[in-house]
Amino acid sequence: PVRPGMVTAKAVAAGAIRCRIASLLPEARSIRVLSLKPEKPVVFRAGQWVDFFVPDLDAVGGYSVCTPPALYASTQHLELAVKASAHPVATWVHEYAAIGGSVSIKPGGDFVYDAADQRPLVLVAGGIGITALLAIVSEHVLTRPRVPSTLVYSARGFDSFAFADRLRALETAPLSACKVVFNNSGRDGRLSIASLESAVEHSGCALRDHLVYLCGPPSMTDSLVEAFASAGMDEGSVRTERWW
Repeated sequence: PVRPGMVTAKAVAAGAIRCRIASLLPEARSIRVLSLKPEKPVVFRAGQWVDFFVPDLDAVGGYSVCTPPALYASTQHLELAVKASAHPVATWVHEYAAIGGSVSIKPGGDFVYDAADQRPLVLVAGGIGITALLAIVSEHVLTRPRVPSTLVYSARGFDSFAFADRLRALETAPLSACKVVFNNSGRDGRLSIASLESAVEHSGCALRDHLVYLCGPPSMTDSLVEAFASAGMDEGSVRTERWW
């Protein structure tokens, strides 16, 4: 049984921040979104993940923060999206988590939005890799909307696209130069340099002149990193995060 409010000694030792679960909502196929209200301010950057501690489990989850810091500053709530899996923490989220319950988080990771880079962005997400890129592209549209950004989101089937309405809304946000492309890999096939070149045409810049954020399963990220290199893109222009 789960005892709400009990946090593990591991969370305490890690200096994690205690949070209350404010809401729980389904999102696309097999994904549950938690809105968390931290007990004290959380300092993080768009793209980072958190170590996620839940009651009575020594296992620790790792999930990207979906909320951009610019939005967190006004709402004081963070969102995590957890896909159902055999991992004990994911099972807890899908079967035992309840509104009002307590969890703990600790931000980390170096896959982050670089606000100092003035190049247009292309963000490529595979499956649940959309979570980190949702935070990055949202932060970009909120803080530098006139700099072109292109989000290309690949998933297996239209019922697997998480946050689709929220992503489409970025295209019509004030002053936004953001474009969102959904790639149904079951119908459209895998992403390629040619398909990405086509996607970024609205920016007025060639693909090689963009800063790339790439987040997804290793098979996708590794093949695209090789493709970017073969297309002549500088290694430092491609930032990657791999989810297993």
